[in-house]
Amino acid sequence: DRHVVGSELNKLLLPDGKHAFLSYQWDVQGEVKHIEEMLKKRNVKCWMDIDGGMKNDIYDSMAEGVQDAVCLICFMTQAYQDSANCKLELKFAQQSGVPIIPVMMQANFSAKGWLAILTAGSIWTPMHDSATVPVGIDALINQAQFVVPGIQGGKDVDCSDAMSDVSGAESSF
Repeated sequence: DRHVVGSELNKLLLPDGKHAFLSYQWDVQGEVKHIEEMLKKRNVKCWMDIDGGMKNDIYDSMAEGVQDAVCLICFMTQAYQDSANCKLELKFAQQSGVPIIPVMMQANFSAKGWLAILTAGSIWTPMHDSATVPVGIDALINQAQFVVPGIQGGKDVDCSDAMSDVSGAESSF
């Protein structure tokens, strides 16, 4: 059990002006908002469309959000896979070199087509029910520290240990 203490608690995990972009389909908005609040308590700045980051043009807002992101966390469901806007966000992130961290928001979901290609080889963190969320938050932070160069705390975290803590709950594509 790893707890952040003292001055570590006040350190922002991400570089100034950067954030984790939360990409989701609106059916899971409530769950993603809860996850965002938990990430913010761990000093992870997030970008979510409902937090006032949207401008008049949805595409301009998406582009700006992705361009200032150190990673994109995609909350995968069948509705996410079927969404043209979610597809655009994920493809733009991939083309921009923004690391993608997939989260399984629907039990037994299997990505196909474009979503399978863009998340191939990634560890899918399960967060499809309230029991998987606390461990999932730790896994997301550890994955971000692993895939994002220069992220705060990355040198202090042994990602293999963190992943082994939840290895029974995660699946890789």
